[in-house]
Amino acid sequence: MTSRSLGVLALLALPIMAPAASREIQELQRDLAMLQDQVKALQRSQDDKMMSLTEKLSGLNVLVQQSVDAANRANTGVAVIQNGSSQNLKDLENKVVAPVAAMNARVDQMSTDFRTLQQAVSDLTTLMGKLQAQITDLSNAVKVIQTPAAPPPSSSGGGPPAAANEQPAIPAAQLYADATRDRSSGKLDLA
Repeated sequence: MTSRSLGVLALLALPIMAPAASREIQELQRDLAMLQDQVKALQRSQDDKMMSLTEKLSGLNVLVQQSVDAANRANTGVAVIQNGSSQNLKDLENKVVAPVAAMNARVDQMSTDFRTLQQAVSDLTTLMGKLQAQITDLSNAVKVIQTPAAPPPSSSGGGPPAAANEQPAIPAAQLYADATRDRSSGKLDLA
């Protein structure tokens, strides 16, 4: 009987325990259902955010692709311009270098000619100076030759007898000018 009474007692206690356990299970089930709803709402929110992010990334990819295409077009344009500039520079160089080189050669030749001319003028100036000195010397010689001889001194005079071959005196200023001219023209012995 003890097992029977225990069985009955268990049956009687079961309904008392069952509603308490059942209430806890129901609360757990309700909490579980709430958690499931929250997880579903969170999942929907995440899906919406991911969808929005995916759309933004897709738009960003389009913008990046457009930027890359624009950069490629710009690079092509720059390459075309650079090629054209390089070709124009080569053409200009070919057109300008030869005339400039010819002009440089002409200027060098003219410079040489001018130096030669300058030397010739310098030589002529020196020669003219020498000729002028010779003309002056000849002029002085002619003056000396044309000057009449001094009369012989009289024997009655009380002065010393004059030398027979004495030449008339040339003024000191004239002698100084002649000596200076001879010295500047390079006739140091004559000066």
